[in-house]
Formats: sequence, C-alpha cells, structure tokens
Amino acid sequence: MAVATTEHAIESLSGALDAILELSGAGRVVEACNHLSAVLEKASAPQRRDLPAGVRPDLHRLIGLLTLPTWSEVLRWAAPLEVDLRDLVEAEVAYAERVTVKTAQRWRCDGDGPPYRNEVGVRYPVAWYWEWRHKGRQTMTAQRSTRGRRRAL
Repeated sequence: MAVATTEHAIESLSGALDAILELSGAGRVVEACNHLSAVLEKASAPQRRDLPAGVRPDLHRLIGLLTLPTWSEVLRWAAPLEVDLRDLVEAEVAYAERVTVKTAQRWRCDGDGPPYRNEVGVRYPVAWYWEWRHKGRQTMTAQRSTRGRRRAL
C-alpha cells in the first residue's frame, strides 16, 4: 500500500510540474532546448566525406599532422594519433594540394612537384612530401619564394 501511495504522489507532483511549466511558458523553452540538443548532437557526429578513388580514408588526419613545423614533431605525434605514414599515391598528393591528378602528374614531369619513387608505381614518401611543402612555405611576404622551380617567361 505504501508503494501505491508513493506512485500516486509522484504522479500528482508530475502533473503539478507540467501545469506550472505550461502556465509559465517554460514548456516551450524545454522543447526548444531538446530540439537544439538534437541538432547539436547530429552536427557533432563525424560526417562522411566523399573522397576520390585511391585516397585513404584517414588522409585528413595525415594532412593535419603535416602542418607541424618539424619532422620530429610529425613523427612524435604520428604514433599516439595512429596516423598512417606510408607513402602517398598521386591521388592523395593531388587531394592534399587541392589540385587535379593531372596537375600533380604535370608537376612530376616538369620537376616542380614533390620528390617521388618509381618502384611499383609512383609513390611519394611522406617525409619527402613534408620537406617539399615546407620548402615552399613563405615565412614573410617579402620572401617571394614559390614551390618548385621558377619558369622563365
């Protein structure tokens, strides 16, 4: 009998709380907060990116790691972050540089792109690619350095 009385008290308190929330307009606030929570939860979920063929799914993590200022820092953080440091293929270099694969191939043929190995297809060792990216990075606008070699006009 005590359980039934407790359940009845809880139901009446719940009804009273709903009535108070409805009268004060707080019910709409609670509803809006629940909606906002659902939207934020959906937005925070990792979104699937459409990657071109031949690009490894975790390339974004590698590209982020390659922004570190020294190669020793890249190596230091690669293991704990479980970043794959295998050689890159042309499609991955093109995607990382935001150019087409044809442009990356032209860079390779003209000698303007990153150093590569041609053993079982064209491969770009990550360390060589990192050096090439940092060699072409300006630290001051007065430097006027560019990636690759300059072409005669």
